[in-house]
Amino acid sequence: METWFNLSLEKSFSVIFCINIFQVIPISIVDGMMRCAQHLLKDDELLLIYGPFRVHGEFSTDSNREFDATLRSAGIEEWGLKDVADLKKAAAKYGLELKEQIEMPSNNFSLICGRIGL
Repeated sequence: METWFNLSLEKSFSVIFCINIFQVIPISIVDGMMRCAQHLLKDDELLLIYGPFRVHGEFSTDSNREFDATLRSAGIEEWGLKDVADLKKAAAKYGLELKEQIEMPSNNFSLICGRIGL
């Protein structure tokens, strides 16, 4: 077993809640978040990700398109709204799947991920 995290924490969390960070991080951090969730979440518990996302490459609103353009104007390549499909792909690598996608106020989404098959 890998020891990049404290083994005493393995499968000790009922929920991991991640708010408004995926728009300003590289997709590799998304991968790392899913990797952490795989080790830290109890078997039947959830990772909740909240924020603005693209869906199938499309922006859900003009304001999200504008927000993405503002983020990208900072000149940092990794900044910008991530696509739900990219999060699903990262989750699947670690035995997680998108259980529910909920539209929220202010053009955001709640993405609820859990272990595949549970």
